[in-house]
Formats: sequence, structure tokens, C-alpha cells
Amino acid sequence: MYDKVLKVLTNEKKYDPSFNFWAKRRFTVVTFGGQRTIYCKKEKLPIVIYENLFQTIDECHNAVGHLGRDKTWHEVKRRYSQISLEMIKLFISLCDQCASRRVFPNPVVGKPIVSVDDLILRDILSKQITHLNIDIKNPAGYYSSTILKIFGLILSLCKKLIVLNFCDMFPTRTISTLLFHLRRENSLPSTLIKLKINGACVTDCLYLLDGPLVCLSTLIINVSSIVYPIGKIDSTKKLLKLKCFSFTSCDHTFKYDTLIVPLLCRMINLEELRLYLSVGRCDSTYIDGIQLYDQFLIYMTQLNKFTFNIKTTVYQTNVSVELPSNEDIQRSFIGRDYQEVVSYIKTTLFGRIGECHIYSLPYEFEYFNLDNSFQGGMFHKVRQLTMNDTIPFKHKLFKLISQGFPFLKFLYIINNDPLKDKQHSSTLITFPYLTFLDLTLAHLDYAELFLLEKTMHLPRLLNLAMQYESLTTITNNFTTNAIYFNFGKLISLDICPSFVRPENFRQYFPLL
Repeated sequence: MYDKVLKVLTNEKKYDPSFNFWAKRRFTVVTFGGQRTIYCKKEKLPIVIYENLFQTIDECHNAVGHLGRDKTWHEVKRRYSQISLEMIKLFISLCDQCASRRVFPNPVVGKPIVSVDDLILRDILSKQITHLNIDIKNPAGYYSSTILKIFGLILSLCKKLIVLNFCDMFPTRTISTLLFHLRRENSLPSTLIKLKINGACVTDCLYLLDGPLVCLSTLIINVSSIVYPIGKIDSTKKLLKLKCFSFTSCDHTFKYDTLIVPLLCRMINLEELRLYLSVGRCDSTYIDGIQLYDQFLIYMTQLNKFTFNIKTTVYQTNVSVELPSNEDIQRSFIGRDYQEVVSYIKTTLFGRIGECHIYSLPYEFEYFNLDNSFQGGMFHKVRQLTMNDTIPFKHKLFKLISQGFPFLKFLYIINNDPLKDKQHSSTLITFPYLTFLDLTLAHLDYAELFLLEKTMHLPRLLNLAMQYESLTTITNNFTTNAIYFNFGKLISLDICPSFVRPENFRQYFPLL
């Protein structure tokens, strides 16, 4: 996010118009000694990048003499912007010096009061549980110290645990765990062989692979941010026990060549590999079959399955690099034992930005991102789809998507331009399993297309997010007959900005 805002402020790149407007309205760039720093316009204070967050809070905490949350919070707010109180709480809860000074009251009785049910539960967890699924529906924050403690407690108590799915059971959950803070714990077991989890950054992935989980053979991790790791990592240590590795990140990263590739080169005994990545490069070239093989696949002699979805965006700055054609990309996969690969290329902004999307078939990820370059195909496993482009979508594209993504549940549309070929919108389109629709960053035309029953059949739509202006426009300020809309089964409505409900609101949304 920091890099995206910086590029908008320095006019190096433009993203979605609403994001560009938001970034320029709230932030500015200040240069000191050749170093560019983002400042919050309102508070006139610098923004801290993620990889420096821990060090920054530590400096403020030391400056106030470890005198607790409130004084640390006041010092942080005096120096910096956009650091949450939740992060302060998390840091202090992990501070050894503060922990050593805490005074705990003596128990009222000589022995702790433990119920029979507690003892039974502890016995079951420590002696019987081998497989465990954990879901946390409403966390206190995106990064929660409570979630971190729960994760550590599970690993400490469950002595027989071999398979754990921790907060990665549903696509819409956005809970990430700051796992690298568990380095302070010494009681973690080594029995776990399979883990599925969401991590805050690539440091969490490195911690799991280099930490005490020495029996880990399968790691399935979704990472929110790919930035330089916190702490020292031995990049030469081979991960001999790891047999299956799935790495998913929707974060647009420029650290692929410096972080991801060296990590993969350590997995010499890998049998199955899954990669879902969005990669940025400057004055370079696209990731293709030759690069994938030469950079890390050549070292994975035991590999028998490689599934991937990789999008490369190349930014031409000072030099002009001749980018490969789609035919060149396809030829790069010939003769290296790849399965069927789909590729397509898109050039924007007067040829200064090139995009190449490659993915293996059959497609096995639950996520997919597309733009107007999408060529079709069948995606039976995809449950969450994001449509994002700076040029209008055509009506026929939605018909193609309804056929190609038959089990789609979550749909995000990001496009500020009017729908193209709107005259064909009388053709009824059906998304039989769609439960979640986000039109917050979509033009009014897409709200009309999806929310009018005459153009779209959404028998399972339960959750809707959209702009207030679009809602009042398609309902003609809540005067059009409510039976014409796909609102009847909604149990959640997220309108931006918030509004006062009209008297006839329940006619449109009977379950809200």
C-alpha cells in the first residue's frame, strides 16, 4: 500500500481513479536528503512503512521508559501518523521488560480453582486432538494480539496435533497473524506436519519454515504483504522436510526476485508447489516458463505438480525493453514438462506498462482476477472473482463469466466507466451461487445490471456493498416498486456513505 501511494503522489503510476483521489487528498511526499517520505496532510506527520513498524514503536516505547500503553501511544501519535492503538497494545504485550514488571495478585485460596470440564478439555486437547479447524468470525482488529495468543496456546496445548487450519476456512475472512512475534515463545511443539494459515507478511512464512515446527511437511499460507523480512533469516538453509508448499498473495510486490525466488530455491525436496502472485518489475521482462525453470524449478528434482497463477506488470521508466509477445510466452513453456498453460498480454499507457498473465490448467485456485483481456475458459474451483479495469467492461463479458465460473460466490467489480454494449443488457444472466457482491468502486451501470431482476438472476444473494448514490438512482429515491430488484434475501447491506433509512426501507430490504 505504501508503495502504491508513493507512486500516485510522484505520478509514477495511476491506479483506480478513486484510489488516486484518496491518496492525493490525504497524503503528500516530503524529500529529505534524497529520501522520499509520505506524510499525512492533516496531521503533518510521516507514515511508517510496514517493515519499520516494530522498530518505530520500540523507539517510542523506550523513549518513555517502558511506562505503559498510554504514554507510548501518546509518544507515537506525537511523532507519526497511521499507527493504530491495536498495534501499540500488541507490541507492549510482547515486551519482555514490561512483562517482568507486571504484578499479579495472589490467589484467594491456596490452590487454583479448576473445573472438571476444564481438566477434561485440557486432557482432550493435549492427548487426543490430531486435526483441528479454527475460525474467528469477528476479531478485534486486522492484526490482533488475541489471535496470536490463541495460535500459540493451541500449539502449546495440543501435543498430538498434526494438522491445523487456523483462520483460513472462508475466502472473506481477512484475519492475519503476526507469527514472527512467537519467536519469544519457547514451548512450541514440533509435531505439526500440515498447517493452513493467513500471515501478515512474508516474515511470518519464513518464521514458520525456519522456526520450531521441524516436522512441517505441508504449508499452505496466504500472505497479505511481501516486504523485506524483520530479523535475520538464513537464506542458505535447505528446507529438507517440506514436501508441499502453497503460497498465495494478492499484494502487488516488487520483491519476487529478491525474496520469493531465494525462498523457493531452498525447497529442494518439494513434491507439490502452488503459487498465486502479482509481480511488479521495472525495466525488465515478464515471468515465463524459461525463468520459472531456471530460477528455481531446476533445483526441485522431486517436484511432480506445479500449479500457478502469476501476473507480471513491467514498468518502462528510463529505458525501452522489448517485451515478449504472447507467442513467445507460450513457446517458453514447451519442452519443460509443464502442464497446459494459458497466457495473455496487455499493453497500457502508451506502451510504458506491460502486463502478462499466465496460469496453469486445470485451474485449481479459489481466487481469480481478470480484466478485459480475459479469454474465457472453465473455472469450477473459483469462488472469489475480482474484475478490475480502467476501460469499460462489455455486457457480453458478464455472460461469459457466468458460464465460466459456475460456482462463483464472491464478486468484486472495480470500474468507473459506463458499461459497454448496454443495449444488450436485456439478456438475462444468472449467477446461481453468488452470495456476496461488492459494487463500491463500480459505475452506476453495473449496479443496474446486477440489481435489476430483469437483467440478472441472483437467487442466493445475501450480502451487498455499494455507493449510496447508485442505490438511490436505481431505486429512483426508493419510489420504484421493490419487486423489480434483487434485494429480497439480503441479510447484509454496506452502503457508502452511511444514510438515514427511509420509511419504506423494509419494502426493499425485508430481512434487514
